[in-house]
Amino acid sequence: MIKKKICVVTGSRSEFGLMANLLREIKKSKKLKLFLLVTGMHLMNEFGNTYKEIEQGGFKIFKKIKLAESIAIKDYVSNSVGIGVVKFSKIFRKIKPDLVCIPCDRYEMLGPAISSYLSNIPIAHFYGGEVTKGSQDDITRNSITKMSNFHFVTHSSHKKRVIQMGENPKRVFLVGNMVIDNILSTKLFLREHLKKKIKLDFTKKNILITFHPITNVPSETQKQFNEILKALKNIKHVNFIFTKPNSDSGSDQIIKMIENFVRKNPNNARLFNSLGHKLYYSILKNVNCMIGNSSSGLSEAPFLGLTIINIGNRQEGRTQAGNIINISAKSIVIENKIRLVLKNKVKKRISNSDYLKKGATKKVVRILEKLNLKKMQMKNFFDIDRKNF
Repeated sequence: MIKKKICVVTGSRSEFGLMANLLREIKKSKKLKLFLLVTGMHLMNEFGNTYKEIEQGGFKIFKKIKLAESIAIKDYVSNSVGIGVVKFSKIFRKIKPDLVCIPCDRYEMLGPAISSYLSNIPIAHFYGGEVTKGSQDDITRNSITKMSNFHFVTHSSHKKRVIQMGENPKRVFLVGNMVIDNILSTKLFLREHLKKKIKLDFTKKNILITFHPITNVPSETQKQFNEILKALKNIKHVNFIFTKPNSDSGSDQIIKMIENFVRKNPNNARLFNSLGHKLYYSILKNVNCMIGNSSSGLSEAPFLGLTIINIGNRQEGRTQAGNIINISAKSIVIENKIRLVLKNKVKKRISNSDYLKKGATKKVVRILEKLNLKKMQMKNFFDIDRKNF
């Protein structure tokens, strides 16, 4: 049997966590052949060279595609997209894939998406139909949706939005959130191992902080993060675990502010380039709360029962579980909410939504195995006024 050639692209630690279990299942399939392409933040020293974690996880990387050299370069994001189009076009000519799988909404995915689309290679898009009013991700996500032939979504509202964009309902598959399967397949570290790994005492209160740039209003990035740090300065006898932001424009400002905070608080603050998924999930399981504006606070963290303080509007519009608290980026508001959470004055409520149920990955693989990619018809705009909708 000739296997379908499936290219999967990953460009950041966050979406690799969403896709990792899918890679494992594709590897096991008798009908699919995996070609893993790694790019973006995975290949950047300032973000921990996380391609090494991918290799240590037992995955063979077919090709590493380097984009712009550093976030310090002017117009880094737009340069990366242009470089990506050129380099991915060359690699796709070599592989001749039957399908390219592209996750989420980050700018690193525009290069492979444009290359695939212009080369008439079918695209399967994952995590489309979501909404993030506080960042540029919406435009990127919707652009990839319109270039894609198949859509794997996590929630019924996401499916509706993808169809509203003119995508054929027969090609939009509601499968759930694959990150849940990845968490369940990961053997987490025990508390005593965590203490050795990150050199912090987990018998004390601990807070995980992940904050990303506000890409649609860049001037807000430094302002909002400064409010967070002002709040943390007033929280005593607590450990602070910082992870670096993503590589969006403005991330260098955040990193400098974190480094300065950690220098002034060496006994109870740590900064990590990248924790790796096993360590990250283990920390989520054991800290007292998570604060910031990261999407992982809306998917991985709720499943693990953690209370999340979501700051600002970067994630506004996202599907949320009940243990997420949305607040403004004001230091006094942030400080007061942290104190309430640390005193267990905030009740955890976890939604029973399909968004947080297991089994999504196997659904995806079954669909990929059945797709007839040899007889792809021209993609037409689907009019929702048609009677059969």
